[in-house]
Amino acid sequence: MLLLCEMLNYMVPEKVFVWVTSIATFGAIWTWLMILLAQLKFRKSLTQAERDGLKYRIWLYPVSSYVALAFLLMVVGLMAYFPDTRVALYVGPVFLVLLTVLFYVFKLQPTQAAARTAS
Repeated sequence: MLLLCEMLNYMVPEKVFVWVTSIATFGAIWTWLMILLAQLKFRKSLTQAERDGLKYRIWLYPVSSYVALAFLLMVVGLMAYFPDTRVALYVGPVFLVLLTVLFYVFKLQPTQAAARTAS
């Protein structure tokens, strides 16, 4: 990764900082999107008694989660609007597809990953 950034620095020095920070922003947005979607699905799967017993409450749930999702999607829209940050919307999904393909090619399963970290 460092070598790729260094090559980009020589090829397009005026754009490399914006590109790298845009790709990092895409990663953060993807992470928060997954967290918010998982949280919404988890809370929806709970019974009313289980929801009442939750130790941590989310302020204005579920509205606050949907507002956060809308904000993140707005940021993605802004990234698509500006040509310099649009590169992250090409590189990010390609990287996610690459990770998915590698996951299935190497047949990684949660039990295998746990066994590898334990040993």
